[in-house]
Amino acid sequence: MVKTKLYRCRDCSVKKDGSAIFQYVDGNNISITKNSPQLCYDCYVKKYGKDK
Repeated sequence: MVKTKLYRCRDCSVKKDGSAIFQYVDGNNISITKNSPQLCYDCYVKKYGKDK
């Protein structure tokens, strides 16, 4: 069994694996800041809206 690293959503504190955590990026897929918050999908949509 492969262990995956768990990340905690900054807003709701739910633990998810790396494939379920999102960070806001600019048009070049570079994080806006080094401290871009790691968010679960629901919190990401609340904060930034859905992708167009």
